[in-house]
Amino acid sequence: MGAKEGNEINRDFFDTISRVYDKRTAGDWKAPSAVAAKAKPLLGANTKLLDFGVGTGTVLAALDVSAIQSNIFGVDVASGMIDVCRNKFPGVDIRQITTAREISTFGWPQFDLILSSGVFEYIERIDSLLCVLKEFLSPGGELIFTYQPIIFHHPKQLDRATKTSWTVDFAGSIGLNIAQDLEVIEFRWHAHEVHDFCRTAGLEILQHESFVAYYDLRPDTTPRIYNLVRAKSGPS
Repeated sequence: MGAKEGNEINRDFFDTISRVYDKRTAGDWKAPSAVAAKAKPLLGANTKLLDFGVGTGTVLAALDVSAIQSNIFGVDVASGMIDVCRNKFPGVDIRQITTAREISTFGWPQFDLILSSGVFEYIERIDSLLCVLKEFLSPGGELIFTYQPIIFHHPKQLDRATKTSWTVDFAGSIGLNIAQDLEVIEFRWHAHEVHDFCRTAGLEILQHESFVAYYDLRPDTTPRIYNLVRAKSGPS
């Protein structure tokens, strides 16, 4: 068996941590609420919404979606995360995917709004992903997503990609029993690259801003900076 690629490593990571994910990120992880804050003014009774990388449903939890669950759809690569989300939001149609293009096989409508929080940093080719997601947007539909920027002189965000691990001891300390260390790979981009990716995909950037998504664990407490993009679908 060959070595796993980055997307497979990240899928297995989130599958394994799914049952402790909400507890581990409660109160500290700001990306879902940042995305939800941009999305709330765009929601209506008939808004067709896709949560790309729905995870355990942290963005949906930050939105008041109880009245429109029948118009909400979600996808994720990690079956464990999907199981948690389905228990929280039984009215949402959630599917497991291995690639974004599989969404076209589900018979779903075009979407007025696609949200993605804390997902792009685990995908190596977001230029290709943006082109695919644009195909699923209705004319004038919007995509709101976060990503990790490359930041010079930042101790954790200087490199294009980094591989980190959750050790067996650390996992045990938060109630997760694993047989070996868990690896995860994060990818980053310059803001001008993301602008170019969106333009190539046919997306017009409406907002592009930075925020502190979380702080590393003590004693480090390094702030992790994320960028949030709100983009609109142009004519096909």
